[in-house]
Amino acid sequence: MESNFENDTYLNFDKENEVKLGETFSINYKNILGNGSFGVIYLGYDNRTNSEVAIKMEHQNAKNPQLINESKILKLLQGGGNYKIYQIIMIIFIYIIIMLYL
Repeated sequence: MESNFENDTYLNFDKENEVKLGETFSINYKNILGNGSFGVIYLGYDNRTNSEVAIKMEHQNAKNPQLINESKILKLLQGGGNYKIYQIIMIIFIYIIIMLYL
């Protein structure tokens, strides 16, 4: 899993409720696609391609953490279907999967 904790500029809060994840991805944290006991899914943007992505976040101390296992399964599926994982990140205590928005 890629960790960007050591890079202080990786997570930047910007104007208009936007959070930038590095140079490539950003989230307007008011655009929630769904949430549940396993985390929150936000509508995000790939700033390189101006395309929408789904960004799923789960706190590392979640009651029943599933994101690491889910990311492994999605990586196995991504070769033959509609799944595409762009990046898997851990920032401080949050696991993040950035994937294709369907």
